[in-house]
Amino acid sequence: MKIVNYILTMLLPKGMILDHCIERWFEHRRIRIEEEKVRNETMRIELMKQQSLVAV
Repeated sequence: MKIVNYILTMLLPKGMILDHCIERWFEHRRIRIEEEKVRNETMRIELMKQQSLVAV
């Protein structure tokens, strides 16, 4: 019974904390990927503008 109590009090909260950390990491990573996509798109648009100015 003591072992079960130990598992419930010690390991479960750690597991929940770990899940939360992993969740936060994935969310942060997803945001960074979105920001990178926006930055790439902006750079592509800037390049197209420069090329069109050169062509004219």
